[in-house]
This record gives sequence, structure tokens and C-alpha cells, in this order.
Amino acid sequence: MNVLIVEDEAGSAELLEVLMRSCGHTAVRADTGKSALTALRETPFHLMLLDIFLPDAAGWELLPLIRNLQPDIRIIAMTGRNSRELERKIRSYGVLAYMSKPIEIRDIRAIVHHISQKQSS
Repeated sequence: MNVLIVEDEAGSAELLEVLMRSCGHTAVRADTGKSALTALRETPFHLMLLDIFLPDAAGWELLPLIRNLQPDIRIIAMTGRNSRELERKIRSYGVLAYMSKPIEIRDIRAIVHHISQKQSS
């Protein structure tokens, strides 16, 4: 699977990239909303790991643009500033999963494994 990791915290982005590659997936990193949209215009992705709060955009601003560029991409939203209102807003865009940081590696691995199994069947 092609995975786009949109995360502005370098350490977290690197950890997610290593995890995706160790699971046999291709991983591309973007640290801003603008760079994520550029990547989506250039490459088809199966999955996106999206940090909700980026330096130049909020997830709820990006999600309609992402869906316009790649309607079938599966999205896992991640945030360190969780609230019920935020979760409700983000889930309204049809994200596959909504996760609060810190993300448990086993949880994200299980979700990605499930997606890749569905992708190959």
C-alpha cells in the first residue's frame, strides 16, 4: 500500500514511516497541509495518517480537499488535542479512524494490517 503520513512532529513522522515500511508499505511524509495536497496531486495513496493540527491548516479544512483529490483514500485522523466536538466534526468527513495521541503502535499496526488485508482481497 502507498501511505501518506501527514505529521509536523518530525519524531512522530519518522516513527510512523518506519512502522509503515516495516509492515511492507511505501511511505511518503508531508509536514504541512500544502505539501500533503501536493503529494496527493502527484501520487495515488491507499491510506493517509493525518495529524489534525498542522502549522498551515486544520484537518477539517483539508478533509474536503483531500476527498476531492482522492475520494477513496482511507484516512486515519490523529490529534493531541482531543474533544468530543472535534471528534464529531472530523468523523463527519468519513475518516476510517480517529485516534488520540500518543498513538499506540499496536493499535495503528492492527488498523493498517486490516486495511491492507482488505486491499489485497
